[in-house]
Amino acid sequence: MIMNNITTTASATDTDTALDLHVDEVTPQNDFDDPDLPDFFDGGGNDTTCQWDDGFCTELCDGYILEYCNDPNCKYDHTSKYCLRHYIISLGLKLDHLRTCPGMRKARTREEIKQVALEHAASFGRFEQDQADGERGDSAHDPSAPSLNELADEMSDADLDAELKKIGGQVYRGSYDDLRMMPATTAEDLQQWLDGLDLGHGVFHVKHFTKFDGFSMELMEVHWDKEHDEEGRFSFYNPDDGAVAWDPEFARGFEKRGFMNPKLWALWNGETGAIKYQYSTDSYAESVLAKRGLLTDDPARGVPGVFAIVEERTDTVLPVTTGSYIQHKATFDGDDTVLWACDDAGFRERIRPYIEYYDEDRPLDVPKAKAKAAELERKLHRVIDEGVRPEEL
Repeated sequence: MIMNNITTTASATDTDTALDLHVDEVTPQNDFDDPDLPDFFDGGGNDTTCQWDDGFCTELCDGYILEYCNDPNCKYDHTSKYCLRHYIISLGLKLDHLRTCPGMRKARTREEIKQVALEHAASFGRFEQDQADGERGDSAHDPSAPSLNELADEMSDADLDAELKKIGGQVYRGSYDDLRMMPATTAEDLQQWLDGLDLGHGVFHVKHFTKFDGFSMELMEVHWDKEHDEEGRFSFYNPDDGAVAWDPEFARGFEKRGFMNPKLWALWNGETGAIKYQYSTDSYAESVLAKRGLLTDDPARGVPGVFAIVEERTDTVLPVTTGSYIQHKATFDGDDTVLWACDDAGFRERIRPYIEYYDEDRPLDVPKAKAKAAELERKLHRVIDEGVRPEEL
């Protein structure tokens, strides 16, 4: 059951967004049927090349991830097939996302946790498990098999930094950039980084939060298909599931606990520059905050160490701190953009176990890779089958 989740609507022009929020009704929880495997699925299918999204990969497929779909009339193949390297990365990213997913955050019971996880990964596995692996990669339970943490210990901080840098060269028809915020980072530093981003159609400004306002600072999750809908879907929710909304005075505490992972994803019309679709989470409407005097350009009036990234065309505000790690990716010549942030230290801890697999020039240690894939599969199955929260794994 989704708790304290209030749907609102808004209207906008073709290219810009101005939110006129009003309470509509509580969003009901959907009932989902169990997913069916596609008709073609027979345990084979590794005779095709990897379908990695961020670039071309000529390796043969080793594993698959089946996306959830509850449309009984859907004819679309929701299966993505990956080589072993990219299968590991894809599973790791799924698990990483589930730790901070708004839907998982709202889940209260084991059944709700399992449902949210199922919606993200209805099925997954390797096409040709070694005989010793057994069903579902049971080698993960072998005491002699290396765990994710043991494998991660082999990588130093310098190695991790180097691997993160290499991500930038592996974006298909686009660009990637990131920024590690520091205690000394200023609004000017952040603005300079945003101004230097390649591709994309967003217009960014950095502001400061002036104070706490409980009503106005209830975080939002926004879905808006602007090509087909005159109104978007806006959900208010509280990251801490309590009576107090996000407070800039305690922003680092929220972020360090994994409650704040602001994100803005937008699809743009390459010919007109108009917004086709926008999605944001852990976000605010700039028009609402500005109207209530909660944003300022004057650092002397702002809460220290906290910044508001304003994207004016989508009317979106993403809160970040001097402890954030911010990433920006623009693909398809800038017509598909995503800007997201999280706690830097927490991100490095989560990504360390599989970041080395982003380096496609590094020879793949197959036994080590199989052990890592099996461990990730085991963790995801515990979430899906047992309703264990991802952060408890």
